[in-house]
Amino acid sequence: MSVSIKNSVSLQVLISVRDVSEAAEALAGGAHILDVKEPSRGPLGAADEATLRAISNYVRGRVRLTAALGELLQLAALPDLSGFWAGKVGLAGCAAAPNWPEIFERWFRQLQANRLTRNAERVDGVAQRSALATGQHGTSGESAILVPVAYADWVEAKAPPPQVVFQIALARNWPAILVDTWRKDGPCLFDHLAPDFLMVWSRRLRQAGVILGLAGSLRAEHAQVVHAIAPAVVAFRGAACNAGSRQQRVGQGQVRELVNNFSPAPCSSNLA
Repeated sequence: MSVSIKNSVSLQVLISVRDVSEAAEALAGGAHILDVKEPSRGPLGAADEATLRAISNYVRGRVRLTAALGELLQLAALPDLSGFWAGKVGLAGCAAAPNWPEIFERWFRQLQANRLTRNAERVDGVAQRSALATGQHGTSGESAILVPVAYADWVEAKAPPPQVVFQIALARNWPAILVDTWRKDGPCLFDHLAPDFLMVWSRRLRQAGVILGLAGSLRAEHAQVVHAIAPAVVAFRGAACNAGSRQQRVGQGQVRELVNNFSPAPCSSNLA
């Protein structure tokens, strides 16, 4: 489950988008990663599979893609994440489900198996004939990973405390974690978790090769503290939208401002 991380390169800016039009704005603004979600469906509202495919076809590998998949305990099936780097699942309600790490790992393995099956299906069809004609065999491309989302406002979300999620991730060698807020009504990540706490865990996770992402109503004024914490990824929705509202449309200018504020300063970890 390992994902390599390089050192001494820029922080990656992730922008959550709901459709192809927003994806175009985020790309024009310089976003490094696009996250596909439907904000009207909650903090990790899953987009329709047709939207996932449309954005993947539009991006065509120009940047990494992630997808919000909702809450772990409500997950009933995995979408086709071909072309995506990761799917994200929230841990709301998991405080009352002590077996949530096992549930998470079952879905993680299922995601890997789905990728292998789809690769085999492509080889069995037209891709196989093309491979024979060109002398190439097999398929390439990395499998998508599943990323747990630890909620900073874990009491309200009835989720495990972030420290517990970090400890389990280290013990089980999970490749990445995102810390976000469950409620989207104003308070930001740092209203719930102290920067010093996150700084200590960022260092520990980085040393173990675990990718850390931070989100939760973050804005341009948080750039200095985020750089001090040194995660691999910083994620935005509201700050990238018109009027600063996550329900509004992503704008190129807002994205460019975020990239300019967060990306130039080097941090000590990053995605490969």
